[in-house]
Amino acid sequence: MPIRKLTDSLYIAPQLTEADVQEAVRLGIQTVICNRLDGEEENQPAFAEVQNWFKEAGINQFSHQPVVAPQINAADVAAFQNLLQQSPAPILAFCRTGTRCSLLWGYHQVQHGASVAEVVAAAEQAGVNLKRADVYLNPVDDDFYRVVGARPEEDLRAPSLPRAWIMACARARDERLVTPRRASELTLGVLSGGESR
Repeated sequence: MPIRKLTDSLYIAPQLTEADVQEAVRLGIQTVICNRLDGEEENQPAFAEVQNWFKEAGINQFSHQPVVAPQINAADVAAFQNLLQQSPAPILAFCRTGTRCSLLWGYHQVQHGASVAEVVAAAEQAGVNLKRADVYLNPVDDDFYRVVGARPEEDLRAPSLPRAWIMACARARDERLVTPRRASELTLGVLSGGESR
């Protein structure tokens, strides 16, 4: 996947290589955000090395905000949003596949009224499938039943239910970023594949 446009001011990409720098320059990128931990896999360039590539090309604004997709929390989402608001644009965010960057952006959109379907569609336009198997885990857990207000015996399971979305909805409800009803609607919106209102 090349560098892809997610919004007017945000581009996303998988792990960057030195060959990607000129494309970033052509796009007018002003800031680079890395959402990947150093040392995740063999031969992965360290963030400091990526930083040097971009510095040599005249791009000097960088942030390293490593996250792990299943553990993304409200503080991570808020920190990413602050970076987007405070950094010179356009901004290029990258991780291993582009999924973490999309999730950090997407959770904020959902917390502020966007439907899950809208966020998934926007990510797909940018080449990121938020229905990837490594994001979607077993839905039958306490977070799911707590956020939708159901009991386990009601068996509301669904194959490919995104645990990361459930966790985000649960946190948003617990931290009073959304009402319990809105959190339930957002979670069930994924189950039905429809848009939440």
